[in-house]
Amino acid sequence: MQTGVQEGHSIWSAVYDDTPNPLLDLERRTVTPWLPPLAGETFVDVACGTGRWAELAARQGAYVFGADFCAPMLERAARGPHVGNRFVQADALQLSFPEGLADFTVCAFAAGYMSSPSRLIGELARITCAGGHVLVTDIHPAAVASGWRRSFRRADKVYEIENHAHPIAEYLAASRIHGLRVEHLAETPFGEPERAVFRECGREQSFDSMCLIPAIFAVLWRRV
Repeated sequence: MQTGVQEGHSIWSAVYDDTPNPLLDLERRTVTPWLPPLAGETFVDVACGTGRWAELAARQGAYVFGADFCAPMLERAARGPHVGNRFVQADALQLSFPEGLADFTVCAFAAGYMSSPSRLIGELARITCAGGHVLVTDIHPAAVASGWRRSFRRADKVYEIENHAHPIAEYLAASRIHGLRVEHLAETPFGEPERAVFRECGREQSFDSMCLIPAIFAVLWRRV
């Protein structure tokens, strides 16, 4: 069943944290070695969903803010035991945060829901201070081109959320315009560490074939 971005995330919010997701495990394995110390830093989680990244940063001692356009997702994020109530409902392309607020800004698995990588990168750069970092992760456009879909199951229905497969080159071009310098770039396929998650999802039979192309991309920039 196809659904729009906002409606789909409202439905997904009820089961998001309870559903094993190998993409999230792969992202964690890919980007964790890149992260600077976050204690005492101002951390902004854009399109935060249920607050996965916000919670991680708060546990490390960061001062955390989050933004998402989906109220049910935000309600779940605010229940996190470490993050407090510093969440706002906002479009990622029109954030209410002041310029230069963040030492570290992340937008994880959300860019493909937006029509413009350039506008998104511009907003992430705007709210990040000079010397700060911006991290963007998402499903790889090659995976979308090969037929992968942004979908989830709730009860007896499978929902597919509309999504754009923006070329990675568009993100890189936008970053140069907005004063971001690439520190790390990865285009990562699934590997053996994710096999157990596929097994838990009942999808181990598709694991080997899904390892043949990049599953995610991740870019870490520094604001100059």
